[in-house]
Amino acid sequence: MKNILVPTDFSKNAYSALHYATQLFKNENVTFYLVNSFEAEVIKQTNGILSAKNEEIIERLTSKSQDKCNQVKHKIVLDTGNKQHKFEIISTFLDLQKIINTLIKSKSIDYVVMGTKGITGAKDVLFGSNTVRVINKLKGAPLLMIPNEIEFVEINKIGFATDFTRKFTTKEIAPIIEFAKAHNAVLNILFLGKQEIITEIQRKNIHDLKDMLFEIDYKLFEEEILSNKTESLLQYVMYFDFNILAMVYYKHSLLENVLRESIIKNMGLYSNRPYLVIPTAS
Repeated sequence: MKNILVPTDFSKNAYSALHYATQLFKNENVTFYLVNSFEAEVIKQTNGILSAKNEEIIERLTSKSQDKCNQVKHKIVLDTGNKQHKFEIISTFLDLQKIINTLIKSKSIDYVVMGTKGITGAKDVLFGSNTVRVINKLKGAPLLMIPNEIEFVEINKIGFATDFTRKFTTKEIAPIIEFAKAHNAVLNILFLGKQEIITEIQRKNIHDLKDMLFEIDYKLFEEEILSNKTESLLQYVMYFDFNILAMVYYKHSLLENVLRESIIKNMGLYSNRPYLVIPTAS
C-alpha cells in the first residue's frame, strides 16, 4: 500500500499531475491525499488578523475548498475507475510547504506529486516558484514533478543525473530502484562533470552506487557538462530519451545549481519529461 500526496489548486495542470500519478501507480494499492492550501486567500480576505468575523471567512473558505476537492475526487474516480485507488481530501489554510512536510510524517507519505507549468508558464525559472519552495524545504519523501498536461507513457528508461561529489545513501537511492523494478526499466546514470579531473572520492562513490544497484539493469554514461548546467541537463534528457529524470537534492548539488540558473530561451525541451527529486537523507 502506498500513500501519495498530491497538492492541488484546482487547475488543469494540477489535475494532469494527479491523473499521471494514477497511471504511474495503476497496478498498486494507493491512497491519494488531495491537498488544497488556501492560505493566500485567507491572508487576502483577513489581512492576516484573527477575529470572530475572520473566523467566519476561514470557515467559508474551508467549505469552498472542500467542495472543490470533492469535485476533483469524483472526476478522477470517474476518469480512472481503478478500484485499487482511494482518495482522501485535505483542505487547509496553513502554509503549503509546512503542511506537506507535516503530512509526510503523519500519513507516512511515499511520494509527493506536483504539476509544473513548464516553459509556457514560468519563463524565468526552470520550475514554478511554488515547486521550487517545496523542493528547498522537502523532507522525508521524494517529489515527482509532472510537466503541464503531458500524457502518460510506460516507463522503460530512467535517467539519474549526478556529479558523484558525495556518497549516496541506500534510502536516497531506494525510490529509483523501486521505479526501475516496478516498471522493468533500465536506469541510465549520467555522470556530469569534467572527466579529466575525476577524483578518488568520485571513483569510490561510483563504485558504491554500483553496489547498490545489483537488483536492476543500469548503464553509466560519462558526459561533459556544458557551461550552462540547465542546458546540459535538458539536452541529455532529450538525447537519451528518458521517461523520468531523477536527482538527489542537497546543498551545493547539481540540482541546486540548476534551480539557480536562468532558463535559456528555447527550452520547450523541458516540457515533456517528469522529474523525480529525492531529498537528501542527511
